[in-house]
Amino acid sequence: MRGDPRFISDVNDEYVLNEPPASKVPLKRLFQGGYARNTFFLGTALHCLMMIAVTLTTWVAHLMVQRGFTLATGITFILVFSVSNFISTPLAGWMADRVGYKKVFAIYMPILFVSISLIGIVQDPFAALICMFFAGFAVLGATCLLLPYAGSLYPMSFRSTAMGVIYAIGRIGPIIGPAIAG
Repeated sequence: MRGDPRFISDVNDEYVLNEPPASKVPLKRLFQGGYARNTFFLGTALHCLMMIAVTLTTWVAHLMVQRGFTLATGITFILVFSVSNFISTPLAGWMADRVGYKKVFAIYMPILFVSISLIGIVQDPFAALICMFFAGFAVLGATCLLLPYAGSLYPMSFRSTAMGVIYAIGRIGPIIGPAIAG
């Protein structure tokens, strides 16, 4: 849906949602019926994505030093990882608006798998840097896209609660990821 470029808002305009206001919905509603599967899988997906993102940013500089590169080179890898987000996140949103969330995830996940698999194997520092760019591109883009996708799957009456619970499950990843990686 596109906005009308001729639209002019007025200070007295009132905007009303088509859904009734949220009532008290128990937390257990997120784990009932079809919502249980969504809550579990989206929470797990965000958990994995956030664990990968935080682990890579805390671990890659050390890995590069172990492979014989300078600490400055290792920090460059983290910078490249982070900068990729400036391209990835807007692109993921734009693509999701055109082809849907699931298709964007289907594109980003193989990119993430291949790039992470190659980071530790490739010998050429420039090739490893390219892998790091695409790892950041995929993991950060997918992470930023996951919560809007989650929001689209729940009714307004408990959408914010669902997104909060999914995010809380996801936050476990960055807590344990670096500890697991060493």
